[in-house]
Amino acid sequence: MPASPAQRGWCLTEVSEQTLAAYDAPFPTQEFAVGARRFPMLVPITVDDPERLKGGAAWEVLGSFTKPVLTLWGDHCPHTYTEQGEQFRAGIPGARLPGIEHKVFRASHYIQEDLGPPSLRVVSVGAARSRASAGTAPAWEGGGSSLVQSDRTASGAHLFRSGTS
Repeated sequence: MPASPAQRGWCLTEVSEQTLAAYDAPFPTQEFAVGARRFPMLVPITVDDPERLKGGAAWEVLGSFTKPVLTLWGDHCPHTYTEQGEQFRAGIPGARLPGIEHKVFRASHYIQEDLGPPSLRVVSVGAARSRASAGTAPAWEGGGSSLVQSDRTASGAHLFRSGTS
């Protein structure tokens, strides 16, 4: 199951063959694609879908998450919609902190492909503001390169943290 067809259909801009190959690279054979094939089944589509319980558990955690949360949204996403971004932010206390400037781009689901540099600037500025308000220096100050790591919590939500190499 190649991953690249989703990028073709969920981007406003043309995605290069090299970029599409990079999306497919983690899945050299069907054995590696087990998780990718399962992903669509994690999105509940009926009221009684068992995945809805897991999503509810994740929202319980997010509903009390008070650290800064910045959201970027594409106004042409075939899966989500702009109002969903507003609902998402309303449910997370950290997304409502002063000084956080959420952004809706003229983009589709894969904002990083449609508007890579502008979206990176918004994230970089948001991270710098967050660290400044917390009284800490951004991870990329001091000579190290910035890394973003994702940790899955017990509820299944992803938490992102930056560090240096």
